[in-house]
Amino acid sequence: MSALRALKYRGIRDVADIFAEKLADKISAGTFGTWPEGEMLLVPIPTTRASARARGYNQSLLLAEALAQRAPERFIVGKDILSKKEIKNLRLADKVEIETGKIVEYKST
Repeated sequence: MSALRALKYRGIRDVADIFAEKLADKISAGTFGTWPEGEMLLVPIPTTRASARARGYNQSLLLAEALAQRAPERFIVGKDILSKKEIKNLRLADKVEIETGKIVEYKST
């Protein structure tokens, strides 16, 4: 079983800390290119209420919070900014850019 599946489906929350540590290291090393100066807003992708209830947490929120804890001068977590409905309404191109890690401008419809 992959670490991501362990976080999402097995309730092994410590995986978020491990991912955040590795991600913070890669961001600091410039692995993902140059990031804008100043604080950046991390927007966790919302989960359904049923999934959150069953799981007891939102795995993307855990990861965002763990990353923000490692670099509070760089990242703040924006909870409840996007709804599941807004995510569904994003154009396919926006979804692809989000999934590949590109920074995109999001305008709510």
